[in-house]
Amino acid sequence: MLIDLHANPGDLDPRAFAQKIYDVGLGGAVVARTHKAGDLTEWVAALEDLDLAGFAGVTLELDKGRLVFIPDDWEGEFATTDWTPPEGRTWTWEAAKAKADAIGGALFASHPYDRSSQAPADGVYQFKGVDGVAVRSMAERAGWDRLAEAAARTLEAARVGSSGGDPDRIGVAGTVVDDEIMSEPELVEAIKSGPT
Repeated sequence: MLIDLHANPGDLDPRAFAQKIYDVGLGGAVVARTHKAGDLTEWVAALEDLDLAGFAGVTLELDKGRLVFIPDDWEGEFATTDWTPPEGRTWTWEAAKAKADAIGGALFASHPYDRSSQAPADGVYQFKGVDGVAVRSMAERAGWDRLAEAAARTLEAARVGSSGGDPDRIGVAGTVVDDEIMSEPELVEAIKSGPT
């Protein structure tokens, strides 16, 4: 099954978002909004209504870069946690890692070489202990993908693919997981034990 691990619905309502995931041929998605986690039930339910795998996560913006956290249990502490950055407008790597470790789940760097955003580029190497690095973007950005793959190998992190949280890019990349993965803990384990 192909899953988008960082699908931000943007302005799409839950049904339109789920239909877009279905139309591009994905088997599921992690709904990840920036610094928000408590209102994801409708989005996950809309995916499941179309027989797609629905998961929840949160996007954490850093001064340079973006992380995605996928919890072991999205309906527990994760949903009631305030994901507002403790440092002001953005998270630090250390604060994001500590929060993710306290709740439990998988944390990955989202497209660290994407020059269209405030990407950390080689700063991704400071993310020691990250569970994954998004290494697939779009065909014309193959150089960025190769740099991200090198970072994933050095960090001994799983190589994952996603749309990078851009609703207009849903379907450009995804992560292949076992068809039997239908729960958050199984997805988290697949990322943590994924190819490095």
